Amino acid sequence: MLKDITGKVFGRLTALHPTEKRDTKGYVIWHCSCSCGKEIDITYNALCYGNVQSCGCQKKEKEQYLHTYLTHVDGTSMNL
Repeated sequence: MLKDITGKVFGRLTALHPTEKRDTKGYVIWHCSCSCGKEIDITYNALCYGNVQSCGCQKKEKEQYLHTYLTHVDGTSMNL
């Protein structure tokens, strides 16, 4: 049975519609829109359990924010 999560918001993602695709465990993969404008497909479980909350833009923003406070040399933080 498919639980309809159309229009529900999970972090920065809004579930648009279910796809015909399933993950390896048989869970429905949903087509979602991120608040940044990108669209991606995410499994129902990843959405509902909070495993994925953006298309990846949130991680990039956090990394950029951290770079303003940390000193990096060759990709390694020198602030230990």
